[in-house]
Amino acid sequence: MAPSSESLFETSSLSAIVRAAHAFLGSRVQASVVGVLAPLGIALRGSPAPQLDCESARSCYVHHTAVPVALLGYTLASSEIARAKFQRWSLSDVVRKRPFMDEYEATALAAIAGVEVSPPYWGNGGPFGKQLWNVITRYELGPLFERVSRPYGTAGDHFFMRPRGMAWEEDGQRELPDVMLAWRASYRKLPLVHQMMAVTILNLYSDSAEAHWMRGLRRRWNAVDSVLELDAKGALVDWARLMALYPGW
Repeated sequence: MAPSSESLFETSSLSAIVRAAHAFLGSRVQASVVGVLAPLGIALRGSPAPQLDCESARSCYVHHTAVPVALLGYTLASSEIARAKFQRWSLSDVVRKRPFMDEYEATALAAIAGVEVSPPYWGNGGPFGKQLWNVITRYELGPLFERVSRPYGTAGDHFFMRPRGMAWEEDGQRELPDVMLAWRASYRKLPLVHQMMAVTILNLYSDSAEAHWMRGLRRRWNAVDSVLELDAKGALVDWARLMALYPGW
């Protein structure tokens, strides 16, 4: 039986409403991203690198939650300005700011790297879990991170991920010394960018994990150098997407 003209009208109207809602939300997010970037002197105009108002960038105040955005934008546009502004910041320092960022700052971070993502992020674990496991596979981090049989949380595949080295199938309180030694040996063999991805994951997982797993290992890279290295090796998009999609852990 064919649908009535009335039901067709209802379906068509509903589709139009949904499209209008998506367009409205998209424009609101875009406006909010511009609102994050403009005070930092950063503009996105379709070119490969962000455009920078150098005078504003040198003199503006950067709130601590906007540091990842500013550092990424400044580094890609003018590493000289970025180094002057953030000379003491490490990659780990930048990553640890992600839980304090709002959704517009996170979207702006992704946009600077050419990544299209849309909020909500907080509590929305599906996209992040997918990206997390993609990064673990692509950067050969399987020797460092494992999939456990039961999740340590809800609403997201990332809750099945744990750093190797603990008896996660019990209660996660007992360290496995041989596994931890193997973890550190595997980490030392990784290429630099892969190490940076591992450190990013550890710091998103827990701000205390790096100190526990990485005793005696190289892990404190200058943030500007890290962004340049990630970009040079084609990994910045993966890093920025992982950062932006973070839903809490």
